[in-house]
Amino acid sequence: MPISATYLNAETVALISKQVGKHLSHVFSYRGRPIAQVSTKAWYAALERTGIADFRWHDLRHTWASWHVQKVVFVKLCKMVVKV
Repeated sequence: MPISATYLNAETVALISKQVGKHLSHVFSYRGRPIAQVSTKAWYAALERTGIADFRWHDLRHTWASWHVQKVVFVKLCKMVVKV
């Protein structure tokens, strides 16, 4: 099975880092509440504005797991967190 990855540039990492701590359990929130649904008209408009094509949420899951396994985090822990 091929492995998919989504690479983030420094600007994106910096943007995401600014979100840390704004909510207790979620990286992204809106008006203090976790974002529950992202496949919305606003989301697709944002993808188009940024020029992101062929985005798949599943790729982010693989990327997250790959980064943690590469950093010698136990595979069992990754599976538990991702609920595989």
